[in-house]
Amino acid sequence: MNSAAMSILNAITGAHLMPSRLRIVLYKLAGLEIPLRSRVSPGVIFRTNKVSIGRRSSVNYRCLFDNRAPVTIGANVGIGAEVQFITSGHETDDPICRAGKGYTAPIIIEDGVWIGSRATILAGVTVGAGAIVAAGAVVNRDVPPHTLCGGIPARVLKALPAPVDHRNLQSTP
Repeated sequence: MNSAAMSILNAITGAHLMPSRLRIVLYKLAGLEIPLRSRVSPGVIFRTNKVSIGRRSSVNYRCLFDNRAPVTIGANVGIGAEVQFITSGHETDDPICRAGKGYTAPIIIEDGVWIGSRATILAGVTVGAGAIVAAGAVVNRDVPPHTLCGGIPARVLKALPAPVDHRNLQSTP
């Protein structure tokens, strides 16, 4: 889908009066992979249709998917308002022009992640399952599973409890 068509889609789906299910159906027709059980709030902007969102995930108001490369969102992910997913960048080696040759890299958000409002996730980053990205963080490197990260640039602030697999626990007599 070309950029003009995406702009029209973003304008139509951005309406606050549009029913949530209809918004998802329009995104699906445009080639985005979004299940009906997920939620995308009004005002979300997608640059391309290279997006996959998992079941029961939620994208809040005014998020930006500058997704020249694919963005994959897992299941049960909560994304706060005004979060940005930026899949492009520039090489910075040339001192004459620091915004050098452009590049793109995918972003992967694994299952069960929570991303706080106004966080920015940069090209090539994977946020591990069950992690939390604090509001306002700028994530420029991978986030390990079940950790809380925050800051500019984001760093791990603490480990979070991992889920317990009850099937592998042995009962004691």
